[in-house]
Amino acid sequence: MSFKEKWQHAFGLAPDDEPQVDGLPEVLERFANGVVARGMETPAILFLEMVKPLNYIGSQLAYGLSPVAGVFGSAREMEEVARALEHRGAIGCVIERIEQLAQQR
Repeated sequence: MSFKEKWQHAFGLAPDDEPQVDGLPEVLERFANGVVARGMETPAILFLEMVKPLNYIGSQLAYGLSPVAGVFGSAREMEEVARALEHRGAIGCVIERIEQLAQQR
C-alpha cells in the first residue's frame, strides 16, 4: 500500500448510508426511554445533533471515566456506552430510537 493510499485510509470516513451499529446497547435504550418518559425529546435530539461530530471523543472520555464511574454507577455500563459511541452511527441510532418511542407514545 502506497503512502497516498495509507493517508486516504487513515482519514477516510465510512459512507453515511452504511450502518455502523447493529442495535442499541441496553444502557442507551434506557436513556432513550427516560428521555421520552420525561417529555424531553426535542431538547435531547437537539443536543445529540450538536454533539454528533464529537461521538468518538465522547467514547474516549467515557473510557477514561469508567474507573471513576464505579463510584456513581456501573463501570460496566460506562464501558458499554464507550464501545457504542466508537461507532459513527451510534448517536444517529439513539436519535432514531427517541423519535420512534415518541411516536408510539
